[in-house]
Amino acid sequence: VAVAAETASSAGDEDDDDVVVEEQQIRITDVLLRNEGGEESTSVTHGEAVEIVIRYEATSPVDDLAFGYAIHGENGVHICGSHTAIARVQVPPAPVGAGQVSFRIPDLPLTPGTYELSAAIADSHIQRIYDRKDRVTKMTVRRGSVPAGAGFIEMPGTWEFGRTREPSA
Repeated sequence: VAVAAETASSAGDEDDDDVVVEEQQIRITDVLLRNEGGEESTSVTHGEAVEIVIRYEATSPVDDLAFGYAIHGENGVHICGSHTAIARVQVPPAPVGAGQVSFRIPDLPLTPGTYELSAAIADSHIQRIYDRKDRVTKMTVRRGSVPAGAGFIEMPGTWEFGRTREPSA
């Protein structure tokens, strides 16, 4: 959603007098991080579990939802982002009142540095953006016990060694 929301644009005339503003059915009230210990924190550790939590308030029941996040470097570069529709997660309807959704990252691949977190709520087709909070939460990633490579992320993978095979004639 956060990724799609960045490319969404409003259509219509420049004249705002013709625009009908709907009451916002659901809105984001907070975007926060929880560290591996489950504590709220803006400082997390490379290689450890992190949870992105999106808290919301619904003024009327809302179904057909998608929740998403995006992470930007402090220089504005879009590092990554995803949403529940991409992950094919069935999102339950949001009843009236407060709720939250979280995205758990088991081993944070971001290398040490400062990042910004965005969140969005849309319909499951990412056609209607209910709310979006752009770069609302700062996130500092510290070095941990797991060594970090260069760049923005430590790419998961394995190294394998073997003998070179000669091409067959």
